[in-house]
Amino acid sequence: MIRLLIAVIFTVLLSLNSKAQTQTKSYNDSQNMKVETTREAAYPKGDHALFTYLFQQIKYTEEAKTNKAEGEVTISFFVEPDSSLSNFKILSDVGFGCGNAVKEALSKVKYTPAMVNGTLMRSKQILNVPVRAH
Repeated sequence: MIRLLIAVIFTVLLSLNSKAQTQTKSYNDSQNMKVETTREAAYPKGDHALFTYLFQQIKYTEEAKTNKAEGEVTISFFVEPDSSLSNFKILSDVGFGCGNAVKEALSKVKYTPAMVNGTLMRSKQILNVPVRAH
């Protein structure tokens, strides 16, 4: 009896977990119509490739290099339907121009835009970029 109960609980948890990991999210819009988000905005080659690209492209200031600036820059931006990034805002910075260096490198990146019901949409992203100016 206990084994059967454990098996049922395990099956229910497994099915809930698999539903939580799907990329489709449902929500209601202002007209109470069901809308399905079918894809979130993302860097096409994955996060690892994005950070590798950024580490190669970030041009630190001499002041950042002299002070061996380390930490994290948090930046927000919009992914436009044409894959470009816009409206950069530095939310936290380590100083010495590191935030602007990250912003400059990100401005050249193209993302895969979000899609809702087959329509490309503008979406907001927040990215934490580790910096190490040595």
